[in-house]
Amino acid sequence: MSDTTINVKLKGSNVSGGTIELRRFVQFGEKLQKAVDRMAYAIEKQAGAKRKFVEVRQDTSLRLVDIREGSFVAELNFIRPPVLFEDYYDIATDAIKKIVAGLEFLRDSENGDLPDGYDQGVLVVMQELGKVINTGIDSIDFEVKTAKEHIASTYDQYLYTRISEHISEPEEKIAAITGHLLMANFGKEKYRCHLYYEENKYYSCTFDEDVVDDIDNAMRHMVNAIGIATIHPVDDEIMKFHIKKIIILDEKHISDQHLLEALEAYIKEHDTNASFRRSFEQILAGEVRPISELWEGIDAE
Repeated sequence: MSDTTINVKLKGSNVSGGTIELRRFVQFGEKLQKAVDRMAYAIEKQAGAKRKFVEVRQDTSLRLVDIREGSFVAELNFIRPPVLFEDYYDIATDAIKKIVAGLEFLRDSENGDLPDGYDQGVLVVMQELGKVINTGIDSIDFEVKTAKEHIASTYDQYLYTRISEHISEPEEKIAAITGHLLMANFGKEKYRCHLYYEENKYYSCTFDEDVVDDIDNAMRHMVNAIGIATIHPVDDEIMKFHIKKIIILDEKHISDQHLLEALEAYIKEHDTNASFRRSFEQILAGEVRPISELWEGIDAE
């Protein structure tokens, strides 16, 4: 299989003479890699795939092949699996092609439409990539070459502004999560706690004054918490969680049916779309699904 070549040309005062500060180039490389990772994840989500963001990243690793003299041009390609089959799914090439084609689409578009693949997560990482502009770098030229295609575009201040205009606030969804409740702060207007779902991993949670006593009683217990989750647009994981109701699980036996009824009661009280209930029932039945799918079709107030 013919490989994909990506040429990236940085223009500006900080790359005069064909050189660039190493720290700045490493930061740029990390942001470009994350953009490719996230576009690949968007492609898989569109196709109905179930892989998590961290799993998709295994197939999209960029590597530096060459640096050319003159204006600073970095040549990149992808690290491939040791064995490639004829039907190998080249999601890495698809991702970089959509990124570059999307930049050109945004430049030409006048109706506010977004390019294919440019969901909120991709917009966020592309905005991060564009932050190098006006820091001694004026623009970034991208050129992608495959055996059959040649795609090129330039990322500049105009496109950075266009991308930033399309970014929305992080999505909020109703969720039910389980973990050990630890490290609460009951200070005035600073009601916070950590809900540990693994030994060293936790959800950062907040809560209101009306559940302070419930939180206090549940400290150091395994709990089921119902509330509003703020979803990170890049990896679809929970970035913060606001607890509305909490159930202690380890003092007495709490059945799955009891948890489902508690969730249903909260849904009914807040007039929320019943699709969450259906998703929750599927999980109780053993049909494990990605956390991002748990709230499909729900609009939390």
